[in-house]
Amino acid sequence: MLRSIDEQVRAETGHEAFPAAVWAALADPTRDALVALDATNCAACVVYQSDSFSPSHQEVALGARPGTAMNVITSVVASVITTRAAVNQLVAWIPGSDPAVIGALTAAGFAIDREQFQMRVALPVTEPIVWPRDVVVRRFVRNRDEDAWLRVNNRAFANHPDQGGWIRGVLERRMAEPWFDPDGVVMAWRSTELLGYCWTKVHTAPELLGEIFVIGVDPSARGLGLGRAL
Repeated sequence: MLRSIDEQVRAETGHEAFPAAVWAALADPTRDALVALDATNCAACVVYQSDSFSPSHQEVALGARPGTAMNVITSVVASVITTRAAVNQLVAWIPGSDPAVIGALTAAGFAIDREQFQMRVALPVTEPIVWPRDVVVRRFVRNRDEDAWLRVNNRAFANHPDQGGWIRGVLERRMAEPWFDPDGVVMAWRSTELLGYCWTKVHTAPELLGEIFVIGVDPSARGLGLGRAL
């Protein structure tokens, strides 16, 4: 049923109803995922344990078929919140901007913390790449570069609630995803010190599309133009 809702939202809006983390959580019994559906199967709310971020929290995803009444969506949100009443914090991830979905979450007490935007550029980009002096660029090497990557990532995103605070286990889980390709991770080094990285992924459905999954520059290397080059 979740897939059906997701497909209808994609067909109507061009974006997914549920973030990718939902499918990973549903496949992992340790994530304590709970799904609430309304009686007509028009709206669904999923709550699950975050697998990576600090402080520990549970995440909520909410999707509804186009045109679903707000009171229907609100009912599934209420059932999830009631079930997870003892949790200290719930964080909702909502692709798109369906006013009924946003309204249902707002009515339940959620407040918008920040917004993410999908930006696109046609390839190839003709702008020349200018690397800072003495920087050597190569691809990620498994079983060798993990610690360096974690150090730079956690320094670059020290105050970020989603990308900061990763541990080796989190990185291993991301690298176990079917979309992970070590050749898609570009790393910029100065001698033996990692200065920054750009981690990409490729989507094949609903269209062939590249994505910058995450890009990070160590605070010590800021201002060199490294992020732009990456």
